[in-house]
Amino acid sequence: MGYKRIEADRSVYIYSNGDVRIFVPIYIDDITFASKSTSAVDAAVKELSSHFKCRDLGATEFLLGIGITRDRSKRSISLHQCQFILDMCLF
Repeated sequence: MGYKRIEADRSVYIYSNGDVRIFVPIYIDDITFASKSTSAVDAAVKELSSHFKCRDLGATEFLLGIGITRDRSKRSISLHQCQFILDMCLF
């Protein structure tokens, strides 16, 4: 499919074609796509689905214990570990 695994982290792949870049971190059977181009992500999901059984869960809100909050109007992304902190307080 044209993805290259990066050397710094062997579980992250990058697709690059002209101005389009897609970053794909993978953890066991969970993946997410990150790109400025939603149409490129949609095409990647469609192509991946032709090879594997996939479920599209929509925008990533939680990944590997990290909460992700996007504010598109402000063009910002915030990361948090609120659930981790709550879990630690219970022990």
